[in-house]
Amino acid sequence: MTIRLRSSIASVGLALSLSLSVVPAFAVDGTSGSTPTPNVTCALHPAAPISSFGATPAVATPIASPVIATPVVATPMASPVSPVVATPIAENDEVEASPLDKDLAAAATSILDCMSENNADVLTGITSADFRGSWLGLGGPINNEDLAALLPLMPQLPYDLVSVQNSTSNSDTATTEITYTAGNHLITATWDFTRVKVDGSEVWRVDAEEIVPTAAPEGAATVKVTLADGSITFKPATVTGENVVLEVTNTGKQPHEILILRVPNGMDVGEILAAPTGIPADATFIAQSSVPAGESGTVVLTGLRPGTYTVLDLLPDDTGMPNAAGGMVTTFKVGE
Repeated sequence: MTIRLRSSIASVGLALSLSLSVVPAFAVDGTSGSTPTPNVTCALHPAAPISSFGATPAVATPIASPVIATPVVATPMASPVSPVVATPIAENDEVEASPLDKDLAAAATSILDCMSENNADVLTGITSADFRGSWLGLGGPINNEDLAALLPLMPQLPYDLVSVQNSTSNSDTATTEITYTAGNHLITATWDFTRVKVDGSEVWRVDAEEIVPTAAPEGAATVKVTLADGSITFKPATVTGENVVLEVTNTGKQPHEILILRVPNGMDVGEILAAPTGIPADATFIAQSSVPAGESGTVVLTGLRPGTYTVLDLLPDDTGMPNAAGGMVTTFKVGE
């Protein structure tokens, strides 16, 4: 399954010169609030000496922080389909984390902070071209010059580390299982690292990401989402609780996505498409995932506030227009 993160957001500018004759207005509760600028500090984290890691522990010991319900990301694609296991997200370390877990957690925090800030200057040193291509979903490696040109066009969307576990290392390379949030989207992936020198310091550079199934928080509601060519259907369309698992199936002949926003009362598709970054300044980003034609995936949402959420598809149809302009727009509600 090809991972697309922000490909539709990046392509929204292609539609700015096109006019929409009829656009639906969204009847929502008007409590969205704009996506906040991430309040983080992007900085390099020097790697610990290799000698400090010792043997990799046989039992994984997660290093975790609470899931922060930030009403706001770049947006990965639906996780591979797997049985949804209601596994609570750890809030405290019950076992002392290994030195390698701690070091990779610090490195991952640095990388996620810099992704939140769209800081190309630092990201060129701590991310590979292949990882950037996966992150931004543009279909191939992204070199330093292209990254510097692209990131100013992208919205700044917060990423937060949840946990790092199952870390292993072999001299100057390492692999770990990372769970993080992109907006309200809970994502689990395998990250591969290489130790490199940046500005005279040894740091961990993330070389590759492979999305893996994400365990749902305990008690999460489940919603069946069907993407067809021309429509998005949620069953049920109303759920209760802050954690929701979307089981998404694309029955169409084209790739589709779900971009989830909270928007002010009365905002229409035209206003969303007119936003230079693909997300209006007074809208709140929740999640975004894409699913190829004929495939399925799972999106785990966490920390949702009660209210109405707008769901649309900004990927282009066979005429080049965003699917949302042709009716791929809906809403779902989260109750108290």
